[in-house]
Amino acid sequence: MDHTINLKKEQGADDVRIWEWLLSLLEVLGEDGMSSEESDIDARTGMEVYHCKKMPWRRNVDREMGLIDKERVQDKKVYSKRGAKPVVRVRNGERGDTRRPAPTGLPQSFYEKEWLAAQSDVNRRGLNISQKKFKWFMIL
Repeated sequence: MDHTINLKKEQGADDVRIWEWLLSLLEVLGEDGMSSEESDIDARTGMEVYHCKKMPWRRNVDREMGLIDKERVQDKKVYSKRGAKPVVRVRNGERGDTRRPAPTGLPQSFYEKEWLAAQSDVNRRGLNISQKKFKWFMIL
């Protein structure tokens, strides 16, 4: 993603700040904050797709992740072959909830409000919620 940001800077793109923000979102979420996936073959296209499992503890960031995925699929030559493949990801939660537990140490705004409110005091303390503030963008 750093490469995309650098290219956008070189091109004088208007959306550099958005991509820098998206990168910071990924960095704060970390690997444990990413959804688990099941791969499948789309019956209509014959192409591989990933079905993302729902993360009930995480704030809904499907739109933001979709923007990143769309960029990766559209501009494959820009991205490294390392890491997650640029494959279509379906984020409708049909494959159920992830078994991955909520990661600790995230800013409070990264946790889904209703899920967090339903946690016991002991569970909330165990999350070790960061006091760091994270500024959310509304990407139009």
